[in-house]
Amino acid sequence: MIDEKVLKFIFVGDVHICDKIERSYEFTNLLAGKKIYEYFKASDLVIANLEAPISDRGKANIFKHTSLRISSDMSNAIHLLGVDVCSLANNHMKDYGKDAYVDTLNYLKKSRIHTVGIGDTLYEAKTPLILTVKELAIGILNYTSIRDVWAGIDNYGTAREIRNEVVDDIKNLKKSVDIIIILLHTGVEFSHVPTKEVMNNCHEYIDVGADIVVCHHPHVLQGIEEYGNGIIAYSLGNFIFDPRILAKNDCNASESVILSIEILPKGNKKFQVEPVTLNEIGIPNFIENVDERLNATKRFQELCNLLDDNKLLVQLQKEENIKNSKFQLNIVLNEIKRSGFPYLLHLLKTRRIRMKHLKSLFYSIIRLVKV
Repeated sequence: MIDEKVLKFIFVGDVHICDKIERSYEFTNLLAGKKIYEYFKASDLVIANLEAPISDRGKANIFKHTSLRISSDMSNAIHLLGVDVCSLANNHMKDYGKDAYVDTLNYLKKSRIHTVGIGDTLYEAKTPLILTVKELAIGILNYTSIRDVWAGIDNYGTAREIRNEVVDDIKNLKKSVDIIIILLHTGVEFSHVPTKEVMNNCHEYIDVGADIVVCHHPHVLQGIEEYGNGIIAYSLGNFIFDPRILAKNDCNASESVILSIEILPKGNKKFQVEPVTLNEIGIPNFIENVDERLNATKRFQELCNLLDDNKLLVQLQKEENIKNSKFQLNIVLNEIKRSGFPYLLHLLKTRRIRMKHLKSLFYSIIRLVKV
C-alpha cells in the first residue's frame, strides 16, 4: 500500500556526452570519484533525459542545423553515473537514423538501463514503462511535442504529445499502477518561462491522475510548482551537455538542478533541489561555495515564484513568444539558404509547416520584421 511507503525519485536534465567531454580528465574523474553516484544512490529511482543516440553508425540528418550523437565508448558511462531510466522521446533521437536508434536501445539494455518513449511503431513508443519499487507499481510515460521525430503506425520514432491522447493514456494506466510519472520533451528552447500551452497541458495531466510531470527541452532552468496533488518541473536545464552548442545562444545554460521528489505516506509529496553548475566543458559540479550556492538557490526560487505571479507570467510569455518566433524563423531561413527547396519539402513532409499555414507564415514574417 502506498500509505505505508516512502519513495524517493531523482530527476536530472539533458544528457549529451560529446567527444570533448568524453576525452576530458574531468569526466573520467566524475565517473571514478562517484560523487554523483553516491548522491543518486540515496534514491529509489534516477531518471535522466538522454538527448542523443549512442552509436558510431548512421549519417547526420542533413535537414537539421544540429545533430547530436554519443560515442559507443560511452555506452556504460550513464550506468556508472547511477541512472536507472532514460527518456528517449526527444528531438535528437533520430539524428543519425534507425541504425543509431537500434544501437542506443541495445547499449542501454546491456547497461541495465530502462528506456521509455520510443519504439519501432507508435504503439511501442507509447507503451508505458512499469517498474516495481518497494512493492509499488510505478508507471512512466514519455512524449515529445516535436513532430519531426514522431513514430508512425509502421515507422520507428517517439511517442507524440497530443493532449487528449496523453490524457487517455494516463487514465488507462491509472487502473494498473500506484504512481504515474510523465516525462515531456516540450516547450521553448533557451527560455526560462514555460509557455501557457505547456502549463495548461501539465495541469491537465495532473488533474486526470499523474503524480509527477517533468519537462525537458529548453536547456535552461524553469520553475517547479506544486499543483493539485502533483509536482510539475517545467525544465531542469542541462545535466551533462556539449558547451559548444549552448555557447551559440544568449542564455544561462550552465545552471541546473538535481530534483528529488519524495512520495510520502498517504500519497503526499515534497520536493527539494540540489543546485549544480556545468563547467566550461559541460560537466556538472555541486556548488560548494556558500555564497554561490545561496545565489543559485535564490535565482531558482525566483523562477518558481514567477509561476504564481500571473500578470508578470503572461507578460513574459508574450515577450518570449515573439523572441522564439524570431529565433525559429532565423533557423528556417538559414536552413533554406543552406539546403534550398529540398528543405522546404522536408518541412512540409514532416508537417512542421503545412500548405494551409504558408499564408499565415508570410504574415508572421512581415509582423516580425516590424517588431
